[in-house]
Amino acid sequence: MINKSSMKHENEKDSIIKSELHFYISMLKKSKKDLEKVSNPCTDVSVGDIIVLYGDLPTYGLVRELTNSGADVIFLSSNLILSSVKALKLRINHLINLVAVSPIELTVPYDVVSKYAERVGRVTNEQLNRILENFELLKDVENGKYEDERAYAIPSLPSVGFGELKEEYYRLERDRIVGLLNFNKQVAYDLIKVNFMDYFPKEYGSAPSLKMLVAKGEHTIRIENAIMKYDETKGILEMFIADEYIGKFGIVEMYDKILYAGILSKMIEVFNVPSLPVSMIKENVKVYLND
Repeated sequence: MINKSSMKHENEKDSIIKSELHFYISMLKKSKKDLEKVSNPCTDVSVGDIIVLYGDLPTYGLVRELTNSGADVIFLSSNLILSSVKALKLRINHLINLVAVSPIELTVPYDVVSKYAERVGRVTNEQLNRILENFELLKDVENGKYEDERAYAIPSLPSVGFGELKEEYYRLERDRIVGLLNFNKQVAYDLIKVNFMDYFPKEYGSAPSLKMLVAKGEHTIRIENAIMKYDETKGILEMFIADEYIGKFGIVEMYDKILYAGILSKMIEVFNVPSLPVSMIKENVKVYLND
């Protein structure tokens, strides 16, 4: 039997999270996709360093590994309300006092580290191991290994993961950070690339192929605010955004999930797309401005 008081409490929490997400999106609309050079950059970055990248929104991360191409960084969220309840909290001595481990990991090129990253802390080996374990747990949650975080209070919930609102936050935050890392290459303004499987691993990661539903080939699909070219053989969906939308803050949705939120470019490329009926794509892709 469902506990009504628990449901009420969870609904109140959802309302707070929804308001916080709306505020976060409004901040994204105003923020610029660029970084500020620092006076004391990390020229000798090491595993276990906590770094910050400065922009309109400070971006924190933990260096987990050094590779030939850059520093592998687990990003730390400064928004505790939108972070997973399972996320490990870390106390740092900086502009904010507390950050949370996120499921977002990206490689930061050394040229970005040497110009724009500042070391603001360091963790012990024991702390590093705990953080890595927590990161793997969060990735498992993100990939649907565990039930929805709210399921303990609402047993009837069938979904898995962080819950719709927090999953949207992590998607937006990942896109924001990718935009920051690519700003000096103008990638965010010329071509945005999105991996279909990053957003639909549960639905299509182990699902039977849909190749039999339609004949392979190339298709031109017109929707409001964009023209799309779908190459089934390559698994690529190219979206050519309407000129009047380029350079404005917009959102691209597919099957009610946000694939991208930020400054719209001339073209958005979605790759690793399974073979899908053209009618399904036309009906389920939306491009709109976030006013």
